[in-house]
Amino acid sequence: MENASRDIKHMRTEQILNWPDGSSVASSILLSMLPCHFLISPSEPVSRKQTCYPKDAMSLAAKTCWLLLCLTLLLRPQGAVMGEHVITQVPSLVHRTEGQSVTLNCTVRNTSAGATRWSRDTGRGRQPFFNTGGGASDPRVAFILENHLTDKSIRIDNLTLGDSGVYYCDKYRPGPSSEIAIPGPGVTLTVTVRLHSPELQGPSAGRVVVPGSISLNCSVIGPQGTVLSWRKNSNRIREKPKGQLGSVFNLDITAEDISNNITCEASHFNTSKEKTIQLRDHIGRAVLGEDLITQVPSLVTGTEGQSVTLNCTVRDTRAGATRWSRDTGRGRQPFFNTGGGASDPRVAFILENHLADKSIRIDNLTLGDSGVYYCDKYRPGPSSEIAIPGPGMNLTVAAQPDASPSVQAAVRLAVFVLVTLAVLVLCISLYRARGTLPGGRTREGEEKVTEERDTVF
Repeated sequence: MENASRDIKHMRTEQILNWPDGSSVASSILLSMLPCHFLISPSEPVSRKQTCYPKDAMSLAAKTCWLLLCLTLLLRPQGAVMGEHVITQVPSLVHRTEGQSVTLNCTVRNTSAGATRWSRDTGRGRQPFFNTGGGASDPRVAFILENHLTDKSIRIDNLTLGDSGVYYCDKYRPGPSSEIAIPGPGVTLTVTVRLHSPELQGPSAGRVVVPGSISLNCSVIGPQGTVLSWRKNSNRIREKPKGQLGSVFNLDITAEDISNNITCEASHFNTSKEKTIQLRDHIGRAVLGEDLITQVPSLVTGTEGQSVTLNCTVRDTRAGATRWSRDTGRGRQPFFNTGGGASDPRVAFILENHLADKSIRIDNLTLGDSGVYYCDKYRPGPSSEIAIPGPGMNLTVAAQPDASPSVQAAVRLAVFVLVTLAVLVLCISLYRARGTLPGGRTREGEEKVTEERDTVF
C-alpha cells in the first residue's frame, strides 16, 4: 500500500496531451488531477487509435487510471470535441415584421448519417416544422443551400404574427428514428405587427350643414410606437401621442371648406401610410342651412306605363354640369345629364338649358325604374367629380292595376250585344239571298197570288 501511495505522490505528466482540437489546456488540467503518469510519443499526435504508454511500472491504482483514460480517448464521439459546439445557431435572437422574410442560420459540424430537422416551440411545446426527409412542411420554408452537408439554414417567407417562437435545428439518429442525437441550442424569432393603412370614416354624403362641424374617426393597426396625425390639405393640425391607434377629430367647417381635404396619417419610424377624404363629398348644404340643391318631394310614386316628373332646383349657378344618377340597388349609375352622352330616350328636362331648374320627366315608366334618383352638380370640364351632391329622391313605380268588376261586367255585356246583333244581321242576309220568307213562303208564289186577285176584281 505504501508503494502505491509513493507512486501516486511522485507522479507527474511527462508531456501535456496535445489534442488536435486545440483543447490542450483542458487536457492537461484533467491529467494533472488524475493519479497517473503517462508518456506520450511526441512524434505522433494523439488520435482515436493512439496508444498510451506507462513510463514506469505502476501500482494497481495507477494501471486502472491509465486504462480509464485510454477508454475515454477511444470512445469520445466523432465531431464532438471538447469546447466545441457541434450545432451552432447564431444569432440566437432575430426580430422581423409580419409580411417580411427571415433566415434562420444553422451549421452542423457532425456530418455522420442522420437527418437534420427543424422544430418550433410557439408556446405549446416543440412541434415538427421542417426537415430534409420530406413530409408535411410549410410551403413558405426552404433550405438556403439544398442538400448541403453542414449548412442547414432555412428561409421563411411572408411571416405572420403566429410565427413567433423558438426554432431548433436538431441532428437525428440514422434511419426513421425520431430520437435526437445532437440537439440544437435554438434561435428565438419575434415577429411584430406591420403598419396597416388607416381606416377613415366620416358622415354620409350630403348630410353636413354649413357652417357647422364634421366628426371624423380614424383607426389603424400597427406596431408599438405608431403615431397618428391629422392634416388639412398639407398642413398638420393635430398629432396623437405614441401608442394610440384610434382618434376622433371634430372640425369646424364653413362654405369655403368644400374644396379642402382631410388626411389621417399613421407613421412608425420611416414607414407611413395615410387615408384622405374630400369634404365636398360630405357637404351638401350652403351657408345658414340653405340647400344648394333641393329635390322635393323626397318620395314620388308612379304607375307602370305612365309618366312622372322628378324636381331639382340648383341654386349654385357656377360653371359645371348638372347630371342625374340612379341607384336601383346596385350602386349609383349615370342616368341623364346635360352634356349629352348615352341617356334614356324616355327622359328629358322640363325646361331645357335652364340655369336653376334641372327637373326631368320620365315617360312610359317600368317597374325597373324604381330607385333613388340624385341630381348632382359636377366640377367644370370633363371631370367626373361631384362638386355638390343632391339629397336624392325615391321613386316607386307600381304595376298597372286590373279593371274593376263593374267595368268587366259592362265589357262582357257589350260583347254579348254585339255578337247577338251580328248573328241577326247574318240570318237576315241569308234569308234574302235564298228568297224565302217567314212561314215557308217564297217570293215568286206570293207574287202569283197577288196577280190572280187582281184579275178577279
